[in-house]
Amino acid sequence: MQPAATAVPVIHVEDLVIGKILAGRPKDMEDVNALWQIHGPKANADRIRSVLAMLEEALSQGDLVPAFNAIVQASRKA
Repeated sequence: MQPAATAVPVIHVEDLVIGKILAGRPKDMEDVNALWQIHGPKANADRIRSVLAMLEEALSQGDLVPAFNAIVQASRKA
């Protein structure tokens, strides 16, 4: 008899990228670069930008979407 399967919830890559960009620490930005290299082609960049834009408005800051765009641009050059 096989053991019963257990569902384990995990964070979507888009949400992880958003959280790490929001944190903004150097290690988090390194992580976002690595995540984007691995998952970028499959990830929903428009959703990430949309949520980051909402966070910028709510937090009265304007550096989240540009930070994400810079990572996307850098990945295209690599």
